[in-house]
Amino acid sequence: MEHKTTPKTTNDQEVDVVFLFSSVSKFVDRTGFNFFRATRFLRRNFIITLLLLISGIALGLYSVKNDSKPFKHVLIVVPNFNSTTYLYNKLENFQAHNTSNFEKLHHISGIEISPIIDVVEFISDREQNLQIARYMSENTMEIHKYKRGEVAEKLYRYHKITYYTGVEDQDNSIYEAFVNELNNDGYFIERQEVEIIDTENRLKEYQTSVDNINGLFEKLGNANSEGNKTVNVEMFSEMDRLLEKKNSLLEEINKTKIAVIEESKIIYDVTKKLNISNKKGKLMVVFYPLFFICIFLFIGWSIKQYKRYAAIIDAKNVS
Repeated sequence: MEHKTTPKTTNDQEVDVVFLFSSVSKFVDRTGFNFFRATRFLRRNFIITLLLLISGIALGLYSVKNDSKPFKHVLIVVPNFNSTTYLYNKLENFQAHNTSNFEKLHHISGIEISPIIDVVEFISDREQNLQIARYMSENTMEIHKYKRGEVAEKLYRYHKITYYTGVEDQDNSIYEAFVNELNNDGYFIERQEVEIIDTENRLKEYQTSVDNINGLFEKLGNANSEGNKTVNVEMFSEMDRLLEKKNSLLEEINKTKIAVIEESKIIYDVTKKLNISNKKGKLMVVFYPLFFICIFLFIGWSIKQYKRYAAIIDAKNVS
């Protein structure tokens, strides 16, 4: 059954469109008129407007020149040998004059650190981490949410360090001094030597296990080609489990090789991005003049409104 549009419905739609168009037109006209009034007000007070613009630009340039954080530097690091707590305490209490390279590190004006939250990386890193994640889930602890100062920050593998300098680090000397300072701890230097030997031995054991499995596969292949009757279907059924074990060992070998690379430092810097210009400081050159002009317009509007209301009250009193 077809529904026909009644003349009343059509008229209502036309009225709505006309009303909408009229409202938009009035808003545009009102905005344009107010802009014209503001422009005329600033022209009438040209000297004051010019002084405000000059003052705002001067204040913006001054703030840029005296900004202690004009350059930002970002590092992604891996704390090794359970050194996460050490790293956080080191940065939270960082003081350049207590370091061995004050000449470079005194340029650092601020440091921030936070974990890079990667739940998949956390769970796959170690088997026990899966148990930790399950425990946290059962106790309504959300691993993907981070709050400053929580013990959970120690669980994450990768961390982002952001530090600020008052000068540009053109030759990376500040960066190198900063990383060296993070890795300058007697206890962890000694522990690093022990842990590296253990990691290398673990890698050799994994490789030996893979070689042994390959040897078993080779023997089974030779026995099959020679028609050895001692080789049966039950023996070949074990090959799936051996292959699964081999793949697991290969994954561990890959992780261990990465660990060998990262354990070359106590705090291993995975990647870095240096000398990021602080755009917020430069925006102050534009912000301050506009801010002063807006304050001036508001004061002018307030005075006009005051005079208007005063005239209304005076007229009522006279009548």
